[in-house]
Amino acid sequence: MTEDIVRQIAEAEDVAVRRKQEAEEQAKSVIANAEERAVQTLRSAEEVCKAFEDSQLKTARAQADEQTAKTLAEAQSSAKVYCSKALEKAEPCVMEIVGRILRGDC
Repeated sequence: MTEDIVRQIAEAEDVAVRRKQEAEEQAKSVIANAEERAVQTLRSAEEVCKAFEDSQLKTARAQADEQTAKTLAEAQSSAKVYCSKALEKAEPCVMEIVGRILRGDC
């Protein structure tokens, strides 16, 4: 009877050791899978962020180009008006100087 009890205890210990080993192997597998999924999730997030950054840069560049063109057009229009007014004011003075030169009244 004592031998049966000792044998049962030994068998139970063997079963416990096997189950512990199986559990450790399963835990390693679960951890490896989780780490792989984490790496894949990180890569995916990096790709999404990079694509978002690229699209935001394109949008910002397009807006900047549009604003630059608008500002340049406004500046050119303003410059044309300014030059036109300056020429209108300068024309009588120029004509007077040319007249003096032609008449010899310098």
